[in-house]
Amino acid sequence: MNATIGLEKLLRSCEPQLHGSDCVFCTLSAEQLPLLAGQCLLLVSERDGYSAILPRELAEREGIPVDAPLCQITLRQRGGPVLPGLLAALAGELDGARISARITSTPRGHHLFVPQAQAQDTLMLLRGIGNRAHYC
Repeated sequence: MNATIGLEKLLRSCEPQLHGSDCVFCTLSAEQLPLLAGQCLLLVSERDGYSAILPRELAEREGIPVDAPLCQITLRQRGGPVLPGLLAALAGELDGARISARITSTPRGHHLFVPQAQAQDTLMLLRGIGNRAHYC
């Protein structure tokens, strides 16, 4: 099974979920980590510090410099094997629609963080890919 067919079947079997609140990409210091780690939507330890995605309201309240607001869209995968190339196919579809996204996967699903202004376009694209699976 190629990654494009896998992507279409994945999107046919799940409804992309747009989370209600805005989030932001930012960096955290080691001192901020104990206070904020449990509230991060995504946290990555890097050589020179911590990169995080936080609820926008929390970052603003804490005075953390942030990037433009993002929206989180989750695709829940119901069991089955992880298909090689699935995220590359998804990234290719998003790139073709000129949608910038940060994508990560967990055992419970795939999470897209897209610019707030592109959230609805992203949902329409994901639903359209899922609809194509009916014709494969």
